Amino acid sequence: EPWLLKSYDIEGNALDEVPIPGYEVVASMKRFEVINPSNIVKGAFKVPNVVFKSIFPEPLMDGDLIEFTAPGGFDLRGLTAGSCNEYVASPLLTTKPSCQCSSVGCSMTFVLNEGSTPALSQGALLEFTVSTVNPIKSPTLMRSFWKVSHTRGSTVRAADGTKGWEVISQLTGVSVDLVGVNQGASSYADIDVTFTSVSAARVLRIEATEPSGFDFVEAQVDPPIQMVPFELTDEELATEGATRSFVVLSNVNIFVGAATTVRVSNVRLGDVGGQSVFTIETFKDLLSMDTLIDESRGFDEGFSLPGKVIVLDGAEDPSTAAHLSSMFAEQAWLYPVKSLLAARVDEEARAVFSVRFTQDVYAKEKLIIGVEMVVPEVVTPSPSEEDATTTPIVVEAPPPVPYELKSKSFIVRGTSSVQTATAVDKATGNIECLLLGHDGEVVLNTEETYEIIMTVVPKPGKQTWRMYTQKAGEALPSNTNDGGTPGFSPVLALGMTVTPLRKPPRAEIEVDLKFDVKGQEISALTVIAPEGFSFPPEGCGPMCFPEGEWANTGRRVAVIRSTV
Repeated sequence: EPWLLKSYDIEGNALDEVPIPGYEVVASMKRFEVINPSNIVKGAFKVPNVVFKSIFPEPLMDGDLIEFTAPGGFDLRGLTAGSCNEYVASPLLTTKPSCQCSSVGCSMTFVLNEGSTPALSQGALLEFTVSTVNPIKSPTLMRSFWKVSHTRGSTVRAADGTKGWEVISQLTGVSVDLVGVNQGASSYADIDVTFTSVSAARVLRIEATEPSGFDFVEAQVDPPIQMVPFELTDEELATEGATRSFVVLSNVNIFVGAATTVRVSNVRLGDVGGQSVFTIETFKDLLSMDTLIDESRGFDEGFSLPGKVIVLDGAEDPSTAAHLSSMFAEQAWLYPVKSLLAARVDEEARAVFSVRFTQDVYAKEKLIIGVEMVVPEVVTPSPSEEDATTTPIVVEAPPPVPYELKSKSFIVRGTSSVQTATAVDKATGNIECLLLGHDGEVVLNTEETYEIIMTVVPKPGKQTWRMYTQKAGEALPSNTNDGGTPGFSPVLALGMTVTPLRKPPRAEIEVDLKFDVKGQEISALTVIAPEGFSFPPEGCGPMCFPEGEWANTGRRVAVIRSTV
């Protein structure tokens, strides 16, 4: 029977009418299911072994046509023309299906030829599997159904449909990069997240799932992007102990098919290092956060977070503090006085560090150590000294002379000595220490404290030390201290001449002392007398005061002060 469509005016008078052809109602299936057993819902991902379960309302006969139609975007075809992707037959059916695709969609068709009557008994469960690939995003609602039909001759005898699974669109071209000078575990650094979206969106959620310890609470972004405030508990607000491994950003311009890059600054990096894993999600707006648009879940092809080189500061054990000692300190029995004095500028000295690593270091990696001199700022008076409100001019002093690092006598040792091949990079002046051993051997492990001993020629000026381990061909180090280890304070060599005014033995004499203090302002000079000499206890001259014995060496000491 046809459908009849009529229209009326506002007063109820008939205007038009038109008959619409009807359609024949056919029987529905007793059972029709399409099951995604592995629950793979990511767009463009393969879905293996999709299970089809069908029970028809009547027996099937040879010559009948059974057609299964996929939702929009699903492809059922195999590698050869007409074949179906990894089809595994039902034991009840020997007829092989044919899979074809057109602009309308893909279908799988059986033309029954079992050589028996019936070809499939009424009530029998027809079950088989075939593999497919999810479309890049979910089809529209009208095209999201799996369908089945049974046709005999030109008559459709039964038909049915079942809604398919929701496909989550996948971001493509994803990269997560660590940028900036800080790179080591537990440092604060910047992260660039890049992706191409399938759908337009305005909200981006970024979560660092591995390694643990990432924190976005103090992170920052540049306008017009905005950070969505974190919901903090009362306890977190009271203790200022809030941490969040994710951040939600709004006002992000995400366009279909266009690459988007977002920089998140001041992110606290994970605790110990290792391969990073991120989940990136997009949403239409802040009111639609329960409806995911696109995602890249468990993305593990980004940066491998460098571990941390921990240079001990001696807080727990003073003997582990980094120190710089003169070469005389190694021969104290020959130089009892000089061995007690500080290392001096422009003279070979020994630098000693106690270090730990949060990531294992393997053979064939390099341990690289460098010194970075701090360029001091020099503040000069403003051109108008009479105007006290004028801002002083800040200029940089000439770059200081860097430390000279030497490869000789370079030692790395833990419970035993580490075998190395050490050289100085002529371009950078850095020590490059190749760790020897067989492939895959852990040379520096995370459980041990190592002592690094090296020969240096110190220079005047403030400096920091950078230490890192590097695998060949890798852009990022495997461990680093981010150049954050404070340096040493060697002293300038003090020039001195001693001229006795007379030389009788065992007599009190006067000596003329002259000092070259290298242009430094000093308030006191300590004078250590030669062995067997002493200073009069009542005083040794103007501004000269005896001080007793020098550090249990038997040598007498006097202090010359510029003020009393």
